[in-house]
Amino acid sequence: MTNHSPLNPSHVEADVAVIGAGIIGVACALRLAHQGRRVVVIDQQEPGRGASFGNAGHLATEQVFPIADLSILKRLPAMLMDPMGPLRLDWKYMPRALPWFVRLLLNLRPAPFQRTVAGIRALNESSLGAWHRLLQTIERP
Repeated sequence: MTNHSPLNPSHVEADVAVIGAGIIGVACALRLAHQGRRVVVIDQQEPGRGASFGNAGHLATEQVFPIADLSILKRLPAMLMDPMGPLRLDWKYMPRALPWFVRLLLNLRPAPFQRTVAGIRALNESSLGAWHRLLQTIERP
């Protein structure tokens, strides 16, 4: 069940509430329902909109490299200064963001970066098969 209207929510008895009706939220809800849980999916939009609509439902199993790599360091200052850029930072927030930036830099070192790549690869290698098995449970291609 999906509630599309945050202004007029209906009372629903459920064991679990899943927030977000994108590909991940719906897949989680399906899995929980198959386990016998009563599930409600809550989203402001229709199922499959938002990020899942924006990426056209593409499962990027071929992409095993993190978005953040050493090349981002050269582009980071321009990205942070661009008010319309993908990563904007209010400079007053910098002291609070500093621990995040330190962790980012530490994770860009070769060994942590390779562990991240290995982790993404391990997830991606099994994700497409898991997706096909999930679709079979609802008898959809």
